[in-house]
Amino acid sequence: MTRYSMTYTLTPEMQYRAMMSWAKPTRSRAQKRKQQASGILVALLVLAALVGLLRYDIITNRMLFSALFGFYLAMGLWYFVTGKSTRKLTAFATEALLRQGPLRAEFSDQVVTLNTDISTSSMNWRCFDEVSEMEGATLLRAGVMIHTIPDRAMPDGTTPQEFRDDLRRWMEAGK
Repeated sequence: MTRYSMTYTLTPEMQYRAMMSWAKPTRSRAQKRKQQASGILVALLVLAALVGLLRYDIITNRMLFSALFGFYLAMGLWYFVTGKSTRKLTAFATEALLRQGPLRAEFSDQVVTLNTDISTSSMNWRCFDEVSEMEGATLLRAGVMIHTIPDRAMPDGTTPQEFRDDLRRWMEAGK
């Protein structure tokens, strides 16, 4: 039975990247091109519909301007509120990260134990949904929580890929 014990301190930058990573699925180049082509097609169809509506006097220039003004105002408000919320959440997470001190982690086939200067948690593998990776770290997702394990924290002789493979195997066995 393999067991991993490690102590590490996360940087605010790594924590931020981990927090944002789950919302950005990894897509292939073909999938990205298909998404771009779909967006261009929808934009062209909307433009053609607007030209048709203007040509047959179904809508006026004033109505079109008002609709576009409202649309862009709503988009600007959404962008502002989303950015403010993200900055606030990041600030809360950074404050908590700085308070917790070094993280001491134990991973085994039965349980994951995480200890900091201010908290202790022990979770069996049924808590976890996904093991993934980002540049420089392994991510262990439990619902909306992301546990980040930096590659630099790996025990000697262990590669990050071997570690992720063990975590995935234990998570599957624990379900």
